[in-house]
Amino acid sequence: MTAVRLRTVALVAVPVFAIGGFVLDMASPLGIADWVWYFIPLLLLVYVGGRLLPILLAAVLSLLMLAGFFLSPPGIDPHLAMLSRLMGVSVMWVMAFVIWQRKRAEAELLLSKQRLALHVEQTPLAVIQWDSDFNVQEWNPAAEKVFGYTREEAVGRHYGFIVPDSARPQADAVGRDLMNRRGGQRFTNENITKDGKIITCEWFSTTLVDPTGKIIGVASLVQDITERRLAERQLAETLDFNQKIISDASAGILVYKASGQCVLANEAAARTVSGTVPQLLSQDFRQLESWRASGMLRVAEEALATGKPQQYETHFVSTFGKDIWLVGHFTSFVQGNEPHLLFIFNDIIGRKQAEEHVREQAALLDKAQDAIFVLDSDDRIIYWNKSAERIYGWTAAEAIGKTAVELLFKGVITSQLAKTIKTLNERGE
Repeated sequence: MTAVRLRTVALVAVPVFAIGGFVLDMASPLGIADWVWYFIPLLLLVYVGGRLLPILLAAVLSLLMLAGFFLSPPGIDPHLAMLSRLMGVSVMWVMAFVIWQRKRAEAELLLSKQRLALHVEQTPLAVIQWDSDFNVQEWNPAAEKVFGYTREEAVGRHYGFIVPDSARPQADAVGRDLMNRRGGQRFTNENITKDGKIITCEWFSTTLVDPTGKIIGVASLVQDITERRLAERQLAETLDFNQKIISDASAGILVYKASGQCVLANEAAARTVSGTVPQLLSQDFRQLESWRASGMLRVAEEALATGKPQQYETHFVSTFGKDIWLVGHFTSFVQGNEPHLLFIFNDIIGRKQAEEHVREQAALLDKAQDAIFVLDSDDRIIYWNKSAERIYGWTAAEAIGKTAVELLFKGVITSQLAKTIKTLNERGE
């Protein structure tokens, strides 16, 4: 008999037995156990829904039981009969309370099952229930989406239909561990979909046991992490690429938190200041006297405060005692909701020394008594010393940019001769 039919039969039987018991009570002389008949309809409520129904029926049956005392023919001593019926009423209310508690527990269990079923249906995780032989028993919509099989196609099949041959040894080992009750298992392996596509899934599996402790199956939660793994690999490759660029860069690169702590330093930065990468990582730019004395601290704070890149050229002695002349670029950025400072710099002391050498040579040329001027490849004057100004009368500003022919030999050398001289100069003759 189905549960619905049983509930219908019980619902019809309750009033029949209640009325029948009352009629039987009135037709029988007073006795010790006349009230027992009233318990039959109350017990039938176990199969009928409604949490308050046992309380209501107990109240009705109590009234019928007491009415039967007054309407039944004489029998045993009335005092003894009344005491017996009062005891019966008490027992009936205890039974009604027990049935009410059971119905409340059943209702809460049903609600919990409904919530769980709704969660299983709507969760983005694939939920799969297996029997003890790892045949599919339950297969939710998310599992259909992940593996491509409908519930009808999956239920009853062994787990091998979603495991490629390459991953079978690992899956078998996990199954053995679960059956040996070694706790829940979390693992990642390759799976195969209905259309033959290989995907990577993360599995969370645990054994299911009955009240006697016997293993009756396994429940698994599955998440397709194929795209996440691909993104992780791409991110790792990007980070490796960026790290290689930073490590191999000829420019010094330092990254600081806005609070001052150094969080990144490359080898070029360490070489420039005659330190090591670990030494630079242990520094706080806000505590460095060399930054404060050279003005770099002020420029760094301005970059952090305004968010605008700053360029600065300075000459100072590093914390490690090296004389440095550098040009640096300060840029602020945000990482992990925390402001940071990027400092990229080049040591330009070689350039500064070359510029100083040029200035010294220029000073020597200016002191020469002979007129000295320098021509470029187009025979245009690019240098004109003081003696040339004195001898020829043109200032450096007037001479630079003009050709020697038009400035010094105008009217003396014909245009054809000038072209011939230029051709000889180009040939180096």
